[in-house]
This record gives sequence, C-alpha cells and structure tokens, in this order.
Amino acid sequence: MVWLALESHPLIVPKKHIANIFELPDQLTSSVMRITKRISIATKAALRADGITITQTNGAAVGQSVFHYHVHVYPRWYDDRRLATDHASTTNTLAAI
Repeated sequence: MVWLALESHPLIVPKKHIANIFELPDQLTSSVMRITKRISIATKAALRADGITITQTNGAAVGQSVFHYHVHVYPRWYDDRRLATDHASTTNTLAAI
C-alpha cells in the first residue's frame, strides 16, 4: 500500500509491473481485491469515514495516466470534507490506519 499524502488516500499497487486490468493475472486479481477490502475497512474505521470510493482506470482514453495497475481508496464523508495533507496530519492518519 502507498499513502498519497497530497491526495490524502491509500493506493494499492502490486509490486510486479502490470500496465492495467487487462494484463492482471487471475491469481493476482483476488489478492488485490482482498487487500483493497482490508485497506478500505481500516481506512473507514480509522478516519471515521461515512463511506469509501474505490477507483481504478484502464487506458489513456478513460484517463489512466500512470500505466502501472493500481487501485485508489478514497475515504468519503457526508459533508465531503477532505483530509489535511500536511506532514503531521499524514503521519497521524497513517498511524491510525
């Protein structure tokens, strides 16, 4: 897992280079989703989020700009507030998760 400090959300990235979902091996697909579920549950609980948005894009035509398969896990709240992105806040958020 990677924490995107400037965007305030976790990112699940396989170690093996895979450009997109079309190249993702079946055995890795289930592992990525298990990890995504675990990170989503932990993020929601630790940050007291009202919900989680999970995104993943495939191909330049739909906005993929990093051509290494990855899954974004965005914590969301009813009032749609954003997390602070300063170093201290990021460190505290990571510790909570």
